[in-house]
Amino acid sequence: MGAVCHPVGLSYFIGNTLFPRASRTAPSTELVESIVLSTVAIVVVAIVMAPQYFSHLNFPALWFYPAAVLLGPLCIAFEYLINGLYIYLREGAFPKRFKIHSAWARCSDLRHMTLVFFIVAGEELIFRQMMFSMLSGYFGCSFLQILLITSLLYGLNHIFMGFGTTSTKFFTGMIYGSVFYASGSAIIVPIIIHYVQNILLLRPQWIVKDYAVYS
Repeated sequence: MGAVCHPVGLSYFIGNTLFPRASRTAPSTELVESIVLSTVAIVVVAIVMAPQYFSHLNFPALWFYPAAVLLGPLCIAFEYLINGLYIYLREGAFPKRFKIHSAWARCSDLRHMTLVFFIVAGEELIFRQMMFSMLSGYFGCSFLQILLITSLLYGLNHIFMGFGTTSTKFFTGMIYGSVFYASGSAIIVPIIIHYVQNILLLRPQWIVKDYAVYS
């Protein structure tokens, strides 16, 4: 259960076991591959042990697909505003530039983007498809309770990035969960939003020219 709630933690364990040189701070190809490996392993084990939570893969109305693509950059803007507010409260000035960590800037080729898709799909299957079904069907939680719990767990999955990112991902998780629920539990919708958002973050020059790379 701990691995399901925090798949990145398992990824670091696998990465440092299979790839001793994989850095904990710079997402190398080996580390990204270990995240994919652990995420896929968690999903496969979860499907085998609890197939009832994955038995209904719904498809949304057609308009959800373009809406999901548009929500990707909107989620980036939302996270920028949240993080900007944290910086403003701490430093008294709102950031004027878009920044991306240098480690992630090196993970922008087609291979990494393909690997990122498997990570995104796995996270959405875990934090939305499985947990929504489990918390609703087994524990009888309300939608609001499910949304808060899954968003919190999704945020904590990014705790290695710091409090700012963890809290920001909590709010992003609420967007993913709300859209998942509104689409009739069609997991493809949050997967598209999440993937578009990650791809644009890996290639920030596609959405903004004034950005900085920092170490």
